[in-house]
Amino acid sequence: MSMIDEAQRKRHAAGSFRLAFGVSGVIAALVFIIPNVAPALNEYAFFRFPLGLFASTQGMVFCLIAVIYWASSQQDRLDRKYGLTNEL
Repeated sequence: MSMIDEAQRKRHAAGSFRLAFGVSGVIAALVFIIPNVAPALNEYAFFRFPLGLFASTQGMVFCLIAVIYWASSQQDRLDRKYGLTNEL
């Protein structure tokens, strides 16, 4: 881990905070929007399951995994930008 000055540390912390706040907002939106849209989708079927049920269960998990993967890659990019990688 390399040493960075105070100004770089503050910029890194601000970038990490913005990323965490943004990801939390996206996850909150997914958690509240998908279940509210699900009843309207239940008139359609997917593998004989109501589409709203399928979107709420499988779609939510897929979306959350995708958001977490994206956030992790963005945090790694931010860490590399400021030279804070944990490579051996």
